[in-house]
Amino acid sequence: MNREITYMLAVVKYGGITRAAEKLFITPSALSKYVHTKETELDITIFNRIGKSFQLTYAGQRYIDYLKKDQELRKKMRLELRQIQQQSGGQINIGFQNAEAEFLITSIIPRFMKEFPNARISLKENATKKLVPLLQKNELDCVITAGINSNQDIQERIIRTGETVIVAPAGDPLFTKPVEKPEFHHPWLPFSEIHRHEIIASRRDDYFRKFLDNYLVNEKSEDQPFSIDVTSTHTMLMGVLNGLGWAMTLDTFVKNSDLQGLKMYSLGEKPNNINLKFLTMDNINKSPELTMLNKICMEEFK
Repeated sequence: MNREITYMLAVVKYGGITRAAEKLFITPSALSKYVHTKETELDITIFNRIGKSFQLTYAGQRYIDYLKKDQELRKKMRLELRQIQQQSGGQINIGFQNAEAEFLITSIIPRFMKEFPNARISLKENATKKLVPLLQKNELDCVITAGINSNQDIQERIIRTGETVIVAPAGDPLFTKPVEKPEFHHPWLPFSEIHRHEIIASRRDDYFRKFLDNYLVNEKSEDQPFSIDVTSTHTMLMGVLNGLGWAMTLDTFVKNSDLQGLKMYSLGEKPNNINLKFLTMDNINKSPELTMLNKICMEEFK
């Protein structure tokens, strides 16, 4: 069909065989034979021959009209079938940390479902070290995490770079005035100020818990009492909001929570930046679902 409409439209455009054949990079005899064969096949005269000039007959004009309609219909068909294929309801298995759970479920997934309304979504929340092996075994299609991945086979795409911060209730009295430092994104506080406050700790295998253990305990040269020990970032931030203590986390998680009334402070000798990442085993361009999910994460996470 592509050759048929290309050849015929060329003859119409250039008004003859010789010029059309030149533009089509074929011999005039081959093009003339093609036109004659098509007229015999349809049992009509497509062109009136006036010397070397070819002019459409009425039947020929109607034939060209139908060719154009058929071309448009095929184009529309291919587009529609491609869209159906992309929204065919394929399974997508998403792994994530609890820190991303609230925002993922309330903001990311609803927008994704608008793009792929028939997609079947499987969600698995766990620590990064538990999710990565599932990704390697193809039990997960992607992992959204701020955790550390040391596997070179896994492809990483940075969604957002965040800074490790201490979170306090807005308006909580301070013994030390915060300092503005150009390399930090938030007002900076020394560890001596942080030691004065109750700390809400995350589970022992969590990155920020290890950060607290390494810095606060060592700085104080004695065990830091963590009277509140929680497993989810949302619970930890709720504790902060209700005056139970301060907490350490990534500013990305605070920005994307629905909680108001929290204040973030920078800490340490230099910023401790962590990337929120989109992990996959294969090139996401092979999957329209993964491509769209990654795009939504890039646009939605603050």
